[in-house]
Amino acid sequence: MGLNREQILDAVDLKTVAVDIPEWGGSVNIRTFTGAVRDEFMTTMKEKQNGPVVDASALLVSLSVVGDDGQRLFSKADLTTINGKSGLVIGRLANEIMKLNQMGPEGDKETEKNSEKGQTE
Repeated sequence: MGLNREQILDAVDLKTVAVDIPEWGGSVNIRTFTGAVRDEFMTTMKEKQNGPVVDASALLVSLSVVGDDGQRLFSKADLTTINGKSGLVIGRLANEIMKLNQMGPEGDKETEKNSEKGQTE
């Protein structure tokens, strides 16, 4: 039997993961994108499609890093400041965010693995 409307709307489906950032002396929480946030990311990237890829990793960080209360810590106004941090750290965080949200090559592998798992169960 399929889920009803209330079950779907009441489901807690946003996953939060702590990522250790030794360079910053601790860990940060990253959360899966809501549908609206995923659309915001995709729209922003599409708008920049004809120009240089600028702020992509910083945008991922600003959209996904959350505090212990689950609220985003950054906004688009913080992109320049985020880009001023270590490129290695921002890149590592962006990779983890993409993996968590099943985006890009790492996300494709995870999606494929989950599809295979679902077929064998």
